[in-house]
Amino acid sequence: MGWERRKSTSLEGFIRTLKRRRVVLKAIAMDMWPAYIKAVSKYYPEQVIVFNRYHPIQDCNRILDELRRVEAAKVSLRERKEVYTGTRYLLLRGREKIDNLPEAKQHLDRLLALNESLNTAYILKEELRALWDCQTREDAEEYFNDWLQKAWSSDIELVVKFANKLSRHRTGILNYFDNRITTGQVEGINNKIKVESVKNEAVA
Repeated sequence: MGWERRKSTSLEGFIRTLKRRRVVLKAIAMDMWPAYIKAVSKYYPEQVIVFNRYHPIQDCNRILDELRRVEAAKVSLRERKEVYTGTRYLLLRGREKIDNLPEAKQHLDRLLALNESLNTAYILKEELRALWDCQTREDAEEYFNDWLQKAWSSDIELVVKFANKLSRHRTGILNYFDNRITTGQVEGINNKIKVESVKNEAVA
């Protein structure tokens, strides 16, 4: 039994125990892994599921990076070295962290000016990040619907597939604006545990 399978089994057992004890579950933060969704949905309504805001952005970054590799493969070796080399970090960073770095900004802007698909995907990534700045669920729903329409209209296959995925998970994404919780603190603890485990293995 794999690690992820054990985690999903453990979660379902925990959720089942809560339900048996008639615990009123207001909200539970999680990523968009299907096994987690299935485990919770089996015992509680969809309204309690709140997707961690960080995972859609991580998924979006993966799509953007994959598109960068696809587009780089289409150009000459010279252009790839001059324009694409070193841009992965720039594309995945928030725009606000690039604008105050003149050389980095120039390098990124050159790439985006030369590649329309990457420019579109990058703008959509930055706009998706801004979704969680909405103050109400109503505002977020309107913003999200507008973002989806723009993503679908991009005609970029990777972006369209990603938009389809987010659309299927729209309820859990929008539930965040009713219960603003994340898994950030738990993941921070898990990362510390992993670091300590690596240190212990190195000592052993």
